[in-house]
Amino acid sequence: MTSTSRASLRSAINAHCKACIYDPFAKGCGSWREQVAACCSSNCVFHPVRPVPRERSN
Repeated sequence: MTSTSRASLRSAINAHCKACIYDPFAKGCGSWREQVAACCSSNCVFHPVRPVPRERSN
């Protein structure tokens, strides 16, 4: 029996969003999560569940 490694749904969505919108050469635009959070492509099926940075509570 062969074991295959599958990515979780969250990992797959994160990878898709990062590949779609992240520009590592965009200086001052933030991390990949911040760039994905700023994505304005509301016609994307992943837009409602895209990864966004958590709000930090002090």
